[in-house]
Amino acid sequence: MVKYKRGHLYYPVIPIHKVLENTAESFPDKLAFLYPKEMTFKKFKEQVDVFATALKNLGVKKGDRVALYAHNSIEWEIAFYGLEKAGATLVPMNPLFKETEVKYEANDSGAETIIMLRSLYPVVAAVRAETNLKNIIIIESEEDEENLKMPEGAFSWSKLMQNTKSDPPEYEFNPKEDLAALMYTSGTTGLPKGAMLTHYNMVSNVAQASPMFELSEFDIALTVLPLYHIYGLNVCMNQAIWLGASQVITPRFEVKEFSELIEKYRVTYSLCVPPIFLAVVRHLEEPGVREYDWEDLKVVNNGGAPIPLELLERFYELAKKKCKAKNVTIQHGWGLTEASPVVAVNPMSRPKMESQGTLIPDTFHKIIDLESGEELPKRGDVGELVIKGPQVMKGY
Repeated sequence: MVKYKRGHLYYPVIPIHKVLENTAESFPDKLAFLYPKEMTFKKFKEQVDVFATALKNLGVKKGDRVALYAHNSIEWEIAFYGLEKAGATLVPMNPLFKETEVKYEANDSGAETIIMLRSLYPVVAAVRAETNLKNIIIIESEEDEENLKMPEGAFSWSKLMQNTKSDPPEYEFNPKEDLAALMYTSGTTGLPKGAMLTHYNMVSNVAQASPMFELSEFDIALTVLPLYHIYGLNVCMNQAIWLGASQVITPRFEVKEFSELIEKYRVTYSLCVPPIFLAVVRHLEEPGVREYDWEDLKVVNNGGAPIPLELLERFYELAKKKCKAKNVTIQHGWGLTEASPVVAVNPMSRPKMESQGTLIPDTFHKIIDLESGEELPKRGDVGELVIKGPQVMKGY
């Protein structure tokens, strides 16, 4: 990273659910979601209040850990903001987790409530007795909403939402100290550790990153990255809600659907990883694949790993030639779970894709000697990278 200085920003000291409340107040009738169904920001906020009330009625209180074990959906986003409004801390779980992983994260985090898809219930049921899980809330699919019999000791999402009268708790928050999420991240030092992200960490990183993408309430986001991961959670979901942008949400990435949704909903930006770029390139190169209309697409961000320049160039070529995406820019950024996650992003005005970009506002870093702790003076010296900024976690 080069030492390129960006100006100081103002960071509101608010809990994360206030981001939605502020946007719902500014744009009440604007569509927060276009797909899989339409919902305004006003209705979104009302649903969040109902779910926060339901959690309160189940005994969830400030500081409790609540696990969220599901694929991307509107319900996932309602659950996130609802549990935050209820004073709880999010513990997101990968829906591919098996019994061992669910048991470990439930016990390590101290979660007593879990929100989950019906299809994943057998995994939780197998380890429930070995955890402290007391409340199980099951999100039904539209097909089984009416006829599904709830397992003993479980609550139906749809019935909770239908039968709960909105009366959410009003807690006092200390955003710089109170945890918004325990984001489990694995490294080389053993079992995954829960990175303690405060409300201030997450709100600050949204405020830092949003100007880098040059987006606004007029934009339409395709939310395809998993929301259980910090990149999807904060840079996809929370950024869209901060901006007042509408979202198109998919449970998981599927290349044909991805390509069609960009066209149908006039998507203007999407946040991706290299395997998505590769899948799109292969799809567009297939014989007989029709051309798409991506004329409104202006930003596709790459994160998670460096993108090979040959892949980048091929994506550009195909997007412009076969999809009318004449104004699209591919950005590349870098971050880590412990920094909520964004640390550096390429400037839109002069992207350099072989670089991870320049530091976002109010973020500082240096490479230090592991023994002395002193900054290493020469380019190419090997040491430990340390990062400082309002987005850096409270600890593990």
